[in-house]
Parts: sequence; structure tokens; C-alpha cells
Amino acid sequence: MPIDDVRRVLEAPDLAARNGVIVEHLERMRQQLERTQVSVASLQALLEDAPRDTTEIELRRIPATAALVTTRLVEFDVCGEWVERALNDLHVLLDAAGLAAAGPDGALYSEALFEAGAGDVTAFVPVIRGGSGAVAGVVDLAATTVAVLVHDGPVSDLDQAYGALGAAVAQRGIGSLGPIREHYLDETFTEVCWPVELKSG
Repeated sequence: MPIDDVRRVLEAPDLAARNGVIVEHLERMRQQLERTQVSVASLQALLEDAPRDTTEIELRRIPATAALVTTRLVEFDVCGEWVERALNDLHVLLDAAGLAAAGPDGALYSEALFEAGAGDVTAFVPVIRGGSGAVAGVVDLAATTVAVLVHDGPVSDLDQAYGALGAAVAQRGIGSLGPIREHYLDETFTEVCWPVELKSG
């Protein structure tokens, strides 16, 4: 139990207040245990499942894309929840501005998010360029070359696609700096896009 919570327990004016602090701590522990169990199950699947066929991986050049975006420093554990809320908010703005979506929703995940547990995340909705430059929040996402692997399944298993794609990129020695990009094609299909640098010759 964190020191601040221990202090709250010791300084509680009555039994009900003391128990309330303990219940809050137990709920946080329960949520952490659930996240750990999901992670363990996914990692176990990585060990047990046969390696994915690397022919499923596509190398793609994504051109500069006009998009309505929002960016925030986000902790890894709440990243998925934030992206979902952010995309909902962007679609409200999209409708209010009279813009049309020009592709699937997506997000950019900085390297710091994976390495340090917190980093910049950008949720975005591609828009048709006509007149979009005058709308606040619309920017041009930089063109990028990526290796793409489509994940079919729940978000909780998305790290399996990351593992397979990251391993393939590392084996080919084509990895590049830059954010990892996800495209949400529908409720079950997600494109994971890993930045790469293709060597000439």
C-alpha cells in the first residue's frame, strides 16, 4: 500500500473511513491484476503459437495525409481508453466543421510510450483536403514508409501482431525511427504500421 494511503488509514477518523481507504486500494490492486493477467495470457500465446507467416507483411508508402488530430502525453496503461475517447471527440468536431472522413481512424504512438511507459499519442481522422486547412486541428501528417501487418482480433491480443511485425522488421534490418501507426479498419481489424527505411540496391 502506498505511504499516502497508509497515512490515510492511520489518520482515519472512524472505521468507515478506514475501510473506505482499504477498499480503494483493493480495487486498484484488482484492476492491476486484471491487466497483468491479460498481459501474461498474451505473452503465453506468443510462446505457444506458431510464428505468423511473414508473407502477410506488406511494405507500403503512406503519403502525407491531411487529418484532424489531437495529441496528449499518455500513460501506457490508459492509452487505449484515451484513444477511444479522443477519436469520438474528433468525429464530433468533424461533423461540426462539415468535413468528410477520407479514410479509417488511426493513431500515432511515440517510442517513449513503449520504452518509458508514457509518451505522446496522436489520435487522428483523415479528412478530404478541400478547405480543410482553415479548420483548427487539421494538420498534414508526414509521409512515411512502413511495414504493415493486419491484426484480426481483440485489442488485448494486439501485442502479438506487434511482436511478429517487430521481429520481421528486425530480421530484415529495415527498422527506422518514428512513431508506430495504427489504422482501425473496423471493430476487429487493425493495421499495425511499423516505420522502416528501405535500402537502395
